Amino acid sequence: MSTLLPACRLWDVIMSGNGSSVKAGMMSEVVLWSVTFVGGILLGLLFYGGLWWTVRLLPAVRRPALWMLSSFILRVMVTVGGFALLTAGDWRKVAFALFGFVVARVAIVRTLGNGGAIQS
Repeated sequence: MSTLLPACRLWDVIMSGNGSSVKAGMMSEVVLWSVTFVGGILLGLLFYGGLWWTVRLLPAVRRPALWMLSSFILRVMVTVGGFALLTAGDWRKVAFALFGFVVARVAIVRTLGNGGAIQS
């Protein structure tokens, strides 16, 4: 159990099974990793979608530097908080959620394009 955040123990309570059968334990593990991966994807979509939205609105904003900084701070706070709640400090969950986060980035770049960025 993690000592990172007391709220992260909620994850352990939700995901803990009664241990009555191996099948229930295996199903619990499948759900655990699925939720972690999908949560990473959702965090990635939120982060990179928010970045895309911020940049799209940049020409219409009166103070672009403040807009970018505020957007960055909000996106990072939500993402880090989401990772903390989602992973409960377990490095395996962090790695799996981060994999979902990267998958979301690749999906957004393929969907929206790279905006003329130079490919190396």
